[in-house]
Amino acid sequence: MFNSLDVFKNSKDISGIAGVGIDLLSVDRVRTLYQRYDDHFLAKMLGENELYFFHKRLNANYERGIRFLASRIASKEAFSKAIDTGIRYPITWKSIQIINSNEGKPRIILSYDLNVWYRSIYGNSHVSISDDIHMVIAIVVTERKR
Repeated sequence: MFNSLDVFKNSKDISGIAGVGIDLLSVDRVRTLYQRYDDHFLAKMLGENELYFFHKRLNANYERGIRFLASRIASKEAFSKAIDTGIRYPITWKSIQIINSNEGKPRIILSYDLNVWYRSIYGNSHVSISDDIHMVIAIVVTERKR
């Protein structure tokens, strides 16, 4: 007979996953905040590299730019959930950037100070983002430090 406690008792020993975070965000909500607070909102939420790509997408297609902004906010929130801190010390919105690789895969880039803290506890992190006209979703998985 299976003892379910035995299965879960040692699950931390076999799993490489330290945390999982997910966030679902309304594109309309982000559009409203951007239209109301404009550059002040962007300065609080996006890092320098993200700002560059946001403006590039916004100029090419306004709605695509707004979805980009929403996806970055959702990804940062999901990351903060995966490491059990929320958006509070040591995390700020700008200390995390989500930048796509040349192949298009989103990557989590941490500020120097946040990276030092993060690497003392965790291993790699992975993000997946999906969006449609009305909603974006982001999932972040963090690995245990080896």
